[in-house]
Amino acid sequence: YQIPVSDEEKDLIRQFSGDVIAEATTSTGKREGFSVLFYASSDMNRVIKGSLPISRDSGIYSFDMVNPFLISVREAANGEHTTRIRFFIKPAGERLEVSVFLPSSNVYDYYSILFAIAREQKNKVTVKYIVPFTQDVWNYV
Repeated sequence: YQIPVSDEEKDLIRQFSGDVIAEATTSTGKREGFSVLFYASSDMNRVIKGSLPISRDSGIYSFDMVNPFLISVREAANGEHTTRIRFFIKPAGERLEVSVFLPSSNVYDYYSILFAIAREQKNKVTVKYIVPFTQDVWNYV
């Protein structure tokens, strides 16, 4: 799915060059964020404020991300014990594209949470794909 971002996040997105995708790893331990590993197609030609290089040669960096909408979805899904297997984020113009791997039994629950929060926060969410988990899923991420 795709979500709009704040002006501050738009500035951050513009700093990324080339192909970049982030994988949510853990909560930062703070209520307002979570940690991601982001993978760049090449060494970043500049340091993104707040990022820590893990392997410059491989284009892997760590970053603490804050997005109120995604945090609300995470907290609600945790509260409902909705399993998410993997969670990827990448820039899509001036929006974020989020790919979530879910067990089939949790798809309805997750999307119910997603759209309830979107309505509550008056946020526009665009679902792009709902596909079964096969090797083809990587074509959509």
